[in-house]
Amino acid sequence: MKISIFLLSCLFSASSYACFSAPEGLYEQHEFQAKIYFSLAIALCVLSITLRLLSNYKKVWVPLLFVTTFTYWPAYIWHWGHAYSGSCGMPEIVLAFQILAGGMAFLLVYEAFNFYKVRRSNAT
Repeated sequence: MKISIFLLSCLFSASSYACFSAPEGLYEQHEFQAKIYFSLAIALCVLSITLRLLSNYKKVWVPLLFVTTFTYWPAYIWHWGHAYSGSCGMPEIVLAFQILAGGMAFLLVYEAFNFYKVRRSNAT
């Protein structure tokens, strides 16, 4: 019995990982990446709201509603990632801001198509 417990713990210990002290500069690298993705998300959000204001300012609530509902998922990932993460640095916040930037890029593409459609219909 002792041998089987020893073998099982040896097999499964190779797949477990905990970082007690991060390598030099990893935390700063993740912090920089998070700032870049957050800045990109903010820029894309402002650009998509600007496109909506130029095309149909009465329906500016559409991108604002998307932003408020979409930011729930990155906040959820960031919040619950801190509780159960054993990885080095802060990759949860980098992932959360990557998802936020991806959502804002999707919103920008939607608003660009909408802007193009409104401009094209007003031209004729």
